[in-house]
Amino acid sequence: MRHLVRAQFAADPRLALCVINDHEPNAYVTVEGSVIIHRDNPKALHERMFTFWQGFTDSHPAGPWSLFGRANLEKMWSAPTRAIFEVRATRVSGYLM
Repeated sequence: MRHLVRAQFAADPRLALCVINDHEPNAYVTVEGSVIIHRDNPKALHERMFTFWQGFTDSHPAGPWSLFGRANLEKMWSAPTRAIFEVRATRVSGYLM
């Protein structure tokens, strides 16, 4: 499945994503944009993700950072077959409650 998604984004990098809140079905966010695939899995992007998750954990203590820890996330993200998919949003809309 992973290689199929990677091949599809390589052929057509456009993305449309909708996130819905299970607890409030009228609340949603849509993101439209393009995907940049970082096949080389650069360490600089790992640091950006660690910084994001560290800040996220401050307000959401059950997030991935606290569940797995930095060492386990770094090991998982650094696997040789991993790639980072960066989304460049061109339009974000929705209704948050």
